[in-house]
Amino acid sequence: LDVDAPWFPISAHALAFNLKPVFRALNFPAREPRRWIEKIGDSDEQTEPADEARLLRMQSNRLLSASRDGDDLTLTLWRVSTGGEITRLADSGDQVGQALLVDLAKVDEERFISAVRAANGTLKLILWSVAADQVIRLSDSGGQAGSTAAFAVTRVSDDTVATAVRTASGHLEVISWQVS
Repeated sequence: LDVDAPWFPISAHALAFNLKPVFRALNFPAREPRRWIEKIGDSDEQTEPADEARLLRMQSNRLLSASRDGDDLTLTLWRVSTGGEITRLADSGDQVGQALLVDLAKVDEERFISAVRAANGTLKLILWSVAADQVIRLSDSGGQAGSTAAFAVTRVSDDTVATAVRTASGHLEVISWQVS
């Protein structure tokens, strides 16, 4: 840009052109930069304290959150309107029990897996349903996974999920699980 070129005062948004061999244009005064991410809603007063949180998209306008306060884990189902308004629909109540860590994986439109580290250090996978705007515990893996220090869970196929686990000895172990 040739700043020594002639300048002409303008009183509103306008485009100044210099039609010499090189085309130059200037929009003045400059507009505020466009925001690409803008807050349009939040859960406001519908939540409790949380030491840790995870979020999972279930259906087109349904979200599932997992929040841990101390050792207590709560799973909460939310609806997000087209305009961004967030409404709490239901929660798991006391169906989870104590958990130190949590991760989530969607199985299908109505079911999800929560992977939790129990107070005794063992990994437990719990299968849940969110049909009819309720959070319902269906089954769990019991003590099959053993002790773990850290983990993550993901869906592999229609009836399979996998966990990546840091074992008590510090090694990575990948485990596949059938969900029926």
